[in-house]
Amino acid sequence: MKLDYNKGIRYLFIISFILLSLIPPFYYIHGYLTGDESGFMFIGDRINHGSILYKDFIDNKPPGIFYLNALIFSIFGKSFYASRIVLFVVNALSALIIYFFAKNQWDEHIGQLSSILFLIGVYNPAIEGFFIYTEQYMVFFGLLGIFVFFKFRNMRYLVPVGVLLGISTLFKQSGILFYLVLLVYNLSGLIRTENRTKFFLNKIIISSLLLLIGFLIPIFITLVFFYREGVAYEFFYWTFLYYESGKYGAVFDIIRLQRPINSLVIISIPAFISFIYLIYNSATKKLQLDDLFLVYWLLIFCSTLTIRQYAQYFIPILLPACILASITLARLPIFKSKRNFISKEGFINIFIIIFLIGMIYHTGVTYQPMLKSNYKPLKLEDEIMISDFVISHTEPNQRILAIPYDPSIYFLSGRNPPVNYLIYKVLNLSDEDDNLISSINKNDVPYIIFRVDKKGEFTQKLWNFVAKNYAYECTIGKYEIYKKIGIHN
Repeated sequence: MKLDYNKGIRYLFIISFILLSLIPPFYYIHGYLTGDESGFMFIGDRINHGSILYKDFIDNKPPGIFYLNALIFSIFGKSFYASRIVLFVVNALSALIIYFFAKNQWDEHIGQLSSILFLIGVYNPAIEGFFIYTEQYMVFFGLLGIFVFFKFRNMRYLVPVGVLLGISTLFKQSGILFYLVLLVYNLSGLIRTENRTKFFLNKIIISSLLLLIGFLIPIFITLVFFYREGVAYEFFYWTFLYYESGKYGAVFDIIRLQRPINSLVIISIPAFISFIYLIYNSATKKLQLDDLFLVYWLLIFCSTLTIRQYAQYFIPILLPACILASITLARLPIFKSKRNFISKEGFINIFIIIFLIGMIYHTGVTYQPMLKSNYKPLKLEDEIMISDFVISHTEPNQRILAIPYDPSIYFLSGRNPPVNYLIYKVLNLSDEDDNLISSINKNDVPYIIFRVDKKGEFTQKLWNFVAKNYAYECTIGKYEIYKKIGIHN
């Protein structure tokens, strides 16, 4: 019986896809709750209890992630497991969209590799795609928009594509970069001399406007919704203007930049090879515009790393990087692709050697962040224990303070903070400590909970207030609990 090679590769892809979609989530679902994801869930739960986002609670994020969690809890009940399962499903769907997009644009092997590499990348400890961040949802809707754009290539689909990109931006502000990517793609057609006509220019203008109209529709609807809630300006400020106010400055940390790149050499090295090759071909005018699309897609999203280098910022970059890497890897002898992207046999041998070296290096460094002595994540058990302590020592209407950024305690205990923001120093105002202390006194806060490893972030004024009015109660994991003097439970 003759072996159908392509069918064997297809079965291998399906098995790998299923395993990578199920095994990492099963391992990570019991992990501790980060500040961001527990903040999203806490505010989502509060929305279900009548709270108004940007009024009762503020955050420098668009509203998508909060209302998504509110929807999840309204369907499945208040459970962080439900939120994480939805995230894992979205990750798998994004990988599936990458497969169909790359298959449609290039070939099936590139689609298969892109999908698998994305799952490997998003669940890598250095990327932290197993935590609930806004990036995964931004990626899902943005990628879906790009897929529809290239799949149909028809004016009638441009408004729906724009709507998807607008929804993407309602999860993360950088979702607007998807619109920029498609705008640049439209303009890139002018590279060809034969396209420099009035007709083609009008086509670019019309298509860009249709995309923009679709993009603005979900944002306008959201603005109207918050206008009815009386917080239209607050929504616009915290979603867009806050970043322009200078209170969220750029921070460059090369260590944060190196870790994901080093941990994902199976993606970074082949992607770099394809990137250089595409640049070379564009210089010699042999490149197709759809190939060049990957170059500026990668460059545009890499621009976000100039602002922050947090692990989740690499998730959107994985999209073009995985496809670029797959273009190189799909040329290896194990795959039989009909498209002659790299024709010189010598180049293929070089790529094979680099690939093997990268695989060996990848094996050694993938879990490096988890093994570093200074990488000591919290424990879900500690978050649950301290929340149980709060529940047993306070009444439901009492407020507690968990700082600098531990909304997991609010979420798990069902208690509110004394202020409408969850992050210490998020406002960056000179009187923020005074306002915080005033709110503590006003709400007669019985317990203040500090992260032991975050003590250096607090001002002396706050410490003096705590030392005068609160007494050390106990320590649970990385948390110290201080009880208000004079309170008896």
